Amino acid sequence: AEGVQPKLDADWKDGRTLYIKKVLDGAVTGWNKENKDRVIEAGDRIIAINGHFDDPKAMLAEVKAQKKLRLLVRTTRDLVAQ
Repeated sequence: AEGVQPKLDADWKDGRTLYIKKVLDGAVTGWNKENKDRVIEAGDRIIAINGHFDDPKAMLAEVKAQKKLRLLVRTTRDLVAQ
């Protein structure tokens, strides 16, 4: 949802991505309810936010500065095409 924060517990120790440790109540939970075939969950990695990649600080700054976010997420799960 536009203007709603993603609210994730994330780790950026690798210096390149945001590793999702836990999904908290926010925009991602709304996304997950509407996109059951492409849920974002603990263990996934955010690779980019609004085109910012390889720089977790820049990605987090984008979350704070922008109301509309486009996330590129990598998962190890097999996603089934519907």
